[in-house]
Amino acid sequence: MSKASARLSAKSDVSFMKHFLRYFFSHVLAFKISFRNLSLTPFATLMTIAAIGVCLSLPVGIFLIIKNVEHFSQGWDKDAALSLYVDAKSTPKQINDILDKIKNYPFVEKSNYITPEKALHEFQETSGLKDTLALLPQNPLPGVINIQIKTEKTTPDEILKMKEDLAKLPLVKQAQFDYEWVEKLNAALAFGKTLGNCLYFIISLGVILMVCNTIRLAVARHHDEIEVLNLIGATTAFIRRPFLYRGILYGGLGGLIAALLITLVNGQLEKQAQHFENLFQGIFLLENLTFYDTVLLLVASASLGWLGAAIAFAQQHRLLASENAN
Repeated sequence: MSKASARLSAKSDVSFMKHFLRYFFSHVLAFKISFRNLSLTPFATLMTIAAIGVCLSLPVGIFLIIKNVEHFSQGWDKDAALSLYVDAKSTPKQINDILDKIKNYPFVEKSNYITPEKALHEFQETSGLKDTLALLPQNPLPGVINIQIKTEKTTPDEILKMKEDLAKLPLVKQAQFDYEWVEKLNAALAFGKTLGNCLYFIISLGVILMVCNTIRLAVARHHDEIEVLNLIGATTAFIRRPFLYRGILYGGLGGLIAALLITLVNGQLEKQAQHFENLFQGIFLLENLTFYDTVLLLVASASLGWLGAAIAFAQQHRLLASENAN
């Protein structure tokens, strides 16, 4: 490489560094100006941030509720079972034929037959009605075939198809999926997720409009300063930058308030949740926002604030430009 090329390369590197540092410090300056302007009206700033935080806490709270209930239902899914109530007069051979048919389903973990006598004995022990049941002329309980299902190796449709097929067997009086409520719960969760997504959209729009109105008023208050900056040749990006950072601060701090509110509510529920954790050990566990959830909330809320500020500045700056032209 020649000396001239080396000088050009060195000048290019220096020019790039100067440009980068100038750009970086202009953003730092814009952030300081935004923070200073917010601190000049602490009460109004706090009210705006609190309002944004309360709004954002609603969809985040729904997300956390769905997350906890979903975790609870998944725990029950692992123990999904199908019960077949068979004729009490069935012979051992007929029972074995049914058990052989059940084994043909690859997602069946195990199956066992409980005789009417054993079922009656277990009911007597658990119900406390031993003396009352002893007065009955005959055993009213049918035989039961319990089928444990590996839910991770099948789908709800396959389980329902198996239930329908086994219910058609002549000796089967009734087929019952012991955890059908889980399917209903999953349907409710799907509805909750859709409702949550709609609420996310509505709340996000509300946050954008809230920040947009606040920044619009701020731009109007700084009308004279913006005119002076335009006269001395400041670019639109330079003028806009402090307002964008103000929107980011509104949104980001509002997201932080929402995260703190959810954490406080979760702390209040912790004592009540302890009872459920003892009853459903390994199935129910009260979860709070994870680090990833919190970061995602802060990024999303700051982005909403930035978008609201950008819309407000564009509209207000265009209005000021048209007034100056006239």
